[in-house]
Amino acid sequence: MREHWASNGSARVGATASGVSYEVLAGGYPDLLFVPDGLLPMAALAQFPPYEVFLRRLDALGRLIRFDRRGIGASARAGRERPVGLADWADDALDVLAAVGSTSAIVVALAEGAMTAIALAARHPESVAALVLINATPGPSVGPLARRGEGPRYIDHLRSTLPQGWTPDLPGLEVIAPSLGRDPTFSAWLTDGFRQAGDARRFLPTFDVALRSDVRAYLTQVRAPTLVVHRRANRWFSADHGRVLARAIVGARYVELPGADHAPYIGATDELLSAIRWFATDTLPSTLASLPVSVDATDPRLTPRQGQVLQLVGAGLTDKEVAARMGLSPRTVQKHLELAYRRLGVRNRTTAALASARTRLT
Repeated sequence: MREHWASNGSARVGATASGVSYEVLAGGYPDLLFVPDGLLPMAALAQFPPYEVFLRRLDALGRLIRFDRRGIGASARAGRERPVGLADWADDALDVLAAVGSTSAIVVALAEGAMTAIALAARHPESVAALVLINATPGPSVGPLARRGEGPRYIDHLRSTLPQGWTPDLPGLEVIAPSLGRDPTFSAWLTDGFRQAGDARRFLPTFDVALRSDVRAYLTQVRAPTLVVHRRANRWFSADHGRVLARAIVGARYVELPGADHAPYIGATDELLSAIRWFATDTLPSTLASLPVSVDATDPRLTPRQGQVLQLVGAGLTDKEVAARMGLSPRTVQKHLELAYRRLGVRNRTTAALASARTRLT
């Protein structure tokens, strides 16, 4: 597989050999693969301040990896050769993880994006360290769930209007984010985000995969530790959607939080992020506590890049693994380590990590 990389401020962007675009924020460890709600492409997420803040706070928990699903946004061209299904999106996610040097990630998925995450966990269990499903559904139009919340009705209405293009005044926003009401800024952003996703008049097949799939057959195949979080008064997808997921996935934990906003990045995000942090720490202590020492990536004696390399080395990654994660050559990683050793006055990676940790503790 061939990838190309480009710098984009604090993030690195690239594309897999099949044309699926991705972005990696300059975070730490462990890896978090993010699957957004609905049809939203990567480019749109940073254009709405509450969403951008939400992603930055997620990135603080590890290294955030994002991608545009085939046929959407920057990956639109990758979906033109043949019909695309949920299995293709799961396979694309696996390719993205491989491209950024990740062997296993905590997958965080919002709302309808959970269907892609579940397919990934079922098809490629080795790639998913844990699964976090937020205000999620096994399928908006699945049996009785089609009547559990107002979202399925609005999704069907939006689908019926696709031949006329994206409607400028999307219905149902007061259900997606009731705390915002009919905020014109939110409405304009969401409409523009859909336009960035693709041409509505050609979008029906992709729309159906994203918003009308059914992952019930995958649920019993999921073996990753799973957290299902749902806001209690969610009117888009009622809490029944989350309960169905939690009951069907072996060992899944279900947490119901107060609130009515379906959009997780609106409303009481502190509680939601705390639940994710608790779950990751409780379920994957070996992942989050694997650092043999507490490496301080902001040690003033080190450059930011040297600090990041040393932090990953302290987590037990080899030079080759660090290189793959950071988009560098192994030789460049070794050079950063050599310079870090000199600045810290040590001779090897273990004593370098210890020296940096002592500075943090004093």
